[in-house]
Amino acid sequence: QRVPTATLLEPARPFDLPAGHFKEIAATLRVPETTPAGEYAGALNISHDGAEAMALPLRLEVLPFALEPSERKAFGMYYEMDLAPEERERVRAELQDIRDHHVTRLFSYLKLQHTLEGEEIVTSYDEVAEGLALLEEFGFHGEVIVMDEFREIGRLLGHENLEQGHDGASLADDERYAAACDRAIRGLDPLRERHPSFEIVLTHMDEVMGRGRLDLFINIARPIRRVPEQRIYITMHTLPQEGVPEATAQLDPWMDLRCYNGHALDLYIQAGGSWEALEQELAAAGDEGWFYYNPHRSWFVAEWSRIINSLYFHASPLTVHCPYRYRTMRTWPLAFIHNMAYTVPSPEDFVTPISTRNWEGFRLGAQDCWYYCMLEDLVTQARERGIPCADAEAWLAELRATVPTTEEVQEVSRREYSDYPVVSKLADDMAGADFERIRRRTAEQIVALREKLR
Repeated sequence: QRVPTATLLEPARPFDLPAGHFKEIAATLRVPETTPAGEYAGALNISHDGAEAMALPLRLEVLPFALEPSERKAFGMYYEMDLAPEERERVRAELQDIRDHHVTRLFSYLKLQHTLEGEEIVTSYDEVAEGLALLEEFGFHGEVIVMDEFREIGRLLGHENLEQGHDGASLADDERYAAACDRAIRGLDPLRERHPSFEIVLTHMDEVMGRGRLDLFINIARPIRRVPEQRIYITMHTLPQEGVPEATAQLDPWMDLRCYNGHALDLYIQAGGSWEALEQELAAAGDEGWFYYNPHRSWFVAEWSRIINSLYFHASPLTVHCPYRYRTMRTWPLAFIHNMAYTVPSPEDFVTPISTRNWEGFRLGAQDCWYYCMLEDLVTQARERGIPCADAEAWLAELRATVPTTEEVQEVSRREYSDYPVVSKLADDMAGADFERIRRRTAEQIVALREKLR
């Protein structure tokens, strides 16, 4: 399988190419949503000084239905919002780009800010308020993850040893700490009323199942349970290691939204786990499952991003894919690929986002997944009305069966894929034509079932 060498999808602009050299160009066609259904033909013209222009034939088909987003399978992103006025142009450009790639949920890095005034903890919501207003403007909705900064409340009240490796046990019996956290949570109510399209979900620590963080996370989180409707977000893993089931059970009372490590999910399936078992575990706990499958390492190509957002995600019991992260640097990088970035800022203005192939793979995969969800919704309607839909049901079952089982991922094709056995197996088994074949077949099923339901 050929892997493209160009990682960045540079903007359309003139460029210099020395004689005898090659340059790979990727063209993204943006079709207006109001374009009538049908087939369109044209040409992509390539010209350079001193030679005839070359025309590449182009054919485009617009399908007779609009893609409908699904809340059952939504997409999120780790995105650090810089609210400084001088960064607003860049942030607005990035938020629009994120929405254009079908993301509606954010790990926003917005924070509650606490100060000690006399003997009283005072919480400022200004940063969260400004951030939510901006996100709402761009059409984000659903869960937004906010940093509660409750560890800072503990420090302000004189607690020490609240760093990684310590357990924060002194917080457990401190009523002042608990009351301050309670007030901070209830103080979010005006923002909830002002922005009803958002659910503010709190977190205070990342990757809590290792690095000596588990007990500290729990002791910081205890007061949150005073407000039953307040949900807690946590990143965790399912690595097939000793102590993981016990740690999960210990964390269970202190988490509501479990965001699983995607690579660890692969290893969980390889070790005998299944989507069905994970679904049962989530149901028993009464928790919601998200995941983050980060585009890490140079062999993590766009096909992987597309597979993760489509076949992999669709077959899972998880509701949101929220990877880390949109952008990890402010300036032009030298070796960004290991920093898990989906985009980089343009070196010309440090405002305009430049996509990576993984970012476009993310977008295509999200669309694929929503095709599957649209077909599922139509099947549900057909069943309710007694309309035959066996072909669509069989196709959906075939899509789910595409994801390999434990027995099929005991070996990987490359040593580097050892942490990615499920996704790498899917990618190994699929050629470029398979992506288009699957989308075409799904679209045909949608068109046929819509016709029956008219």
